[in-house]
Amino acid sequence: MTLASYVAMRYLLAFFRVLIIATVLVFIFQFVENIRKFLDDAGGLMQLVHLTLLQLPSSISRMFPLVMLISSLMLFIGMARSSELVVSRAAGVSALKMVFVPISIALVFGVFATTVFNPIVATATRQYDLLEDEITNSKGSVLSISEDGLWLRQVVGTRQSVIQARRSSPEGAALFDVEFHVFDQTGTLSERIVAASAELQDGKWALRDVTRWTVNADNVDIVGPTIKRDEDIVDTDLTVEQILDSFAPPQTIPFWELSAFIERMEASGFSATRHRQYFQSAIAAPALFAAMVLLGAGFTMRHARFGKIGMMVLITVLAGFALYSFNNVAASLGAAGTVPVAVAAWAPSIAAVLFVLALLLHLEDG
Repeated sequence: MTLASYVAMRYLLAFFRVLIIATVLVFIFQFVENIRKFLDDAGGLMQLVHLTLLQLPSSISRMFPLVMLISSLMLFIGMARSSELVVSRAAGVSALKMVFVPISIALVFGVFATTVFNPIVATATRQYDLLEDEITNSKGSVLSISEDGLWLRQVVGTRQSVIQARRSSPEGAALFDVEFHVFDQTGTLSERIVAASAELQDGKWALRDVTRWTVNADNVDIVGPTIKRDEDIVDTDLTVEQILDSFAPPQTIPFWELSAFIERMEASGFSATRHRQYFQSAIAAPALFAAMVLLGAGFTMRHARFGKIGMMVLITVLAGFALYSFNNVAASLGAAGTVPVAVAAWAPSIAAVLFVLALLLHLEDG
């Protein structure tokens, strides 16, 4: 128990030391980049600092696996140089028992990162997007999804329209059970259009089974005759790319709300593969953290007198970056639907864990 507490304390000290240094460096780099991008539009340096602080949680969450790797590397190299590993093994403590404590910490921290820190990241990222839109005068998202279906916003000339649809085609080019709420230049509802379907074409919505009527300013009474047509056209400034890009990125949705958002998205007819991939990756985060800790231990748990410490450090860092990159590539393949999302999220970490465990067992026998 005393040895476990000692190893845990050493690992946590190394972890927070690396995390603080990495956070400061990332803040400086992002602040300089924000000065370059937004200095002419922002309302002063304090707004740029605010912008950078909102970016920081997302950057920190992406750094966690590499921080785990470097912390593990520092722990076991330090214990090797001070001969603590040799003494521990002479006392009957195996290599697997030595790595059990930092792995346990990594698993607990992975659960914390997914369940507690992820919602913080999502909230900060969403606030960053809003502040960036305010600084750059961007229109922001044109689409949202609720239990009533999906909602689109478009502006053509001086008229703004809000489009409600029960569901959509997966690519977003066709809507079904559609209502157009058309507002005039004063923001008053002036017309309603109901259609069985609406297909997005070049600069227009092609409607089928259409009913149009004009309403008064109080949105109560119908003004003028009701017009019914088999086909009709409504001008639009939207494109399929704008619609698909307007989905809330998975990084802006808290972990606890992501499952319900995926259900609403799929009920609306859209593909939620990208969001499912992010959800699975968040669940698999503890496994990735454990794999990074094992990589840091696997190549460095040998006595310093054996030499080649520098080579072992280099191999560990390269292996860690390879795992990190491979995990990102697998996530991209899963988000694109090329491989199953569960395989893309879990396979890199599980493969790395099994490889390093085999290496540790080999070193233990050797």
